[in-house]
Amino acid sequence: MSIQHSKLSKMLFGHIEELLAEEVGPVAPFLCEDTIKIWVGNLRKENRKAGIKDIPYFAELLSEHIENKQDRAKFISAVREIEVLKLYLD
Repeated sequence: MSIQHSKLSKMLFGHIEELLAEEVGPVAPFLCEDTIKIWVGNLRKENRKAGIKDIPYFAELLSEHIENKQDRAKFISAVREIEVLKLYLD
């Protein structure tokens, strides 16, 4: 139940993983992999396909792995500041 990455999405998810690693350390790749499955599964329950406009929801799910509320908010903000996302979210 994973997603097929384009070059753009592979780069985007890699960047998000790096941002998460700044907060949680080397477990970030595993958390991202598990969270992608949850994210895609939740979207499928709503009969939706995962897309760039759903990345903020993915970030929210990932942020649940960050204990400190301020660090969690910083992570979500950093994800929203990724340039390519600004094109789709504004």
